[in-house]
Amino acid sequence: MALRVGHEIRCWISRTRGRIDASCVTLGKLPLKTLALLFHALLYILLAVLMLSVIDGYLAYDSAHLPTLSHNRKKLRSSDIITSISFVIVVIAWLAGIWSTNVLLKGGYVIWTNTRDSHDKETIIDKIRWTIDYRLPVKLDLRVEYTLARLSILLVVPALLASPLLQGALDWKSSTEAAGYGTAKSGNPLAVFWDWNYVKIQETLHLEGDVWSACSLASIGWENSTLNQKNPAKQTCRLVMKQSPFPVGSRLFNATLPCLVVHSVSWPTRPVPPSVKNVFDNRDMVSVASDTVSFSEIAGTAIIFDHTNSTLPTPPTTLDSGFPVSDSPSQVLTESSSYSASYRWSGNMTAIVLLIQHLPGPPFEIDIFGLPVLNNNITRGQIASLTTGMVSDEKVYTYLEVNFTAGMLHAPTSTYVRSNVVEADENDQAGMDIVAGPWVREAVYMMSDMMKCIAQFNASQYPTWQNLEGYTKALIRFSYLAAWTQLHQHFEPNNTDLVVELNEPRLQAVVSRWRVVVWLMINMALSSSWLLLWALQRRRPEINGVDGFADFILRVYNYFEDAEASEKAATEDGQRVAGSTSSPGEQLGSSCPESSPDVLHSTCHKYIACQC
Repeated sequence: MALRVGHEIRCWISRTRGRIDASCVTLGKLPLKTLALLFHALLYILLAVLMLSVIDGYLAYDSAHLPTLSHNRKKLRSSDIITSISFVIVVIAWLAGIWSTNVLLKGGYVIWTNTRDSHDKETIIDKIRWTIDYRLPVKLDLRVEYTLARLSILLVVPALLASPLLQGALDWKSSTEAAGYGTAKSGNPLAVFWDWNYVKIQETLHLEGDVWSACSLASIGWENSTLNQKNPAKQTCRLVMKQSPFPVGSRLFNATLPCLVVHSVSWPTRPVPPSVKNVFDNRDMVSVASDTVSFSEIAGTAIIFDHTNSTLPTPPTTLDSGFPVSDSPSQVLTESSSYSASYRWSGNMTAIVLLIQHLPGPPFEIDIFGLPVLNNNITRGQIASLTTGMVSDEKVYTYLEVNFTAGMLHAPTSTYVRSNVVEADENDQAGMDIVAGPWVREAVYMMSDMMKCIAQFNASQYPTWQNLEGYTKALIRFSYLAAWTQLHQHFEPNNTDLVVELNEPRLQAVVSRWRVVVWLMINMALSSSWLLLWALQRRRPEINGVDGFADFILRVYNYFEDAEASEKAATEDGQRVAGSTSSPGEQLGSSCPESSPDVLHSTCHKYIACQC
């Protein structure tokens, strides 16, 4: 049984090979123009299928220095795909050119054969040129052969011009692709929790060093190119990671991030309350930095505080349940430091923003908000202009009321928007998923110093012009997230391993399907011109041998050679006949014998009859 099956398989292979060989022989006997048309159809169908089913959505390398072999899987660069498509398009256009030449020459030959006997040479050449130069033979009548030639040209020419349509169908967008897994620490492995002792034993927070470090984290975490340009109003939560960076687009699982959602920012029209005026006159009372940054205030700097002075009393203090203070500082330094108590803020705070600065010299006024009318204002100092002598308020402030929720977010998944910055994929814009956690209270206390620092460094990169509420909202969010990150990195003793799904950057191919379909239909129209040419050849079999310019020129040349030879032969025959023929009188006088009239008359009539 096995021998029989093996024999049948060998026979089938032999028959298949024979059919293939016979097909190759048959193809080899086809004219070059027909082969060009067949390969043209094969290539454009194959390319269209590849564009729609394989290339569309393909994830290619987006960098020239990356290897083309990743995880034992062959990957192409975007340049490889573009080069391959361009090469195939050029080959398709070349094959289309071969077939179009065949169509034009056969149409031109039909026109020539129909007009060569009825027009002069100049008219014939002009009519042929209309066809061979890709122009419709509009100067001809509507006979069937001319109509077939016109339709053939109409079907062929668009395919010669359609290449840009397919080249423009391929676009690219940034994407990522999974490339394995890694681990990341939830905190900073180098954090020194022991340093928290020096903060805990004092009745006031002294975090001046952390303010400046956190300010740099704000510029890293909220760098402008990573902001959501499609939905800038979305309030996302971010964390700057401390350990080794991961590729942009990688996913971090089960991370804890700081989160702050601003619910509303209102600009009151009522006068400044006494509680706000008190903080304005004593701004250092809301600072956790002994070397306050308020000495160099510029337009855009701001502070924020609890105007009720109850939930977060000012100045910032450690005297609460979360900051137990020992009677003996030496005892505190020798014992294990207490952990920061969990905290969650949800309520109203007051922000004071510096709007306008006046200077004694040019530019005299610095106004980054451009507000035509101020709902409320607080002024500080007087300054005289060096040129006009006019006295004006040196600085103009205003206060706003902000309602927000601040705490922590346990994000199931987060994405690396930078190599060391993660952003929660989803968070409730109402703040319902924000929970209490350590370092929240301290971060809220740091916000005033952070807001002034970020404004001075212009680290927010947020528009200010006629955007007071939006600018204040962004400044508050950036300040809190950076402050919490700094405290977490500096003091957090708990470090757990988090799973990171490594997603390498890729360029994803996006194919315009309608462009590909239109290009495919245009090339199918070129293929259908074969039917018209076949019909033309059935009506005019003599065009079968016109396969190129050489054949066309040779046939025209032979025709004119034959015509010239025929004309020359006819001329020579005419001259020979004219030379051998004379007038009847001469023939009669020279041929008739001198005799009697009766004999002469009879003889001459016989002679003339014989000559005729």
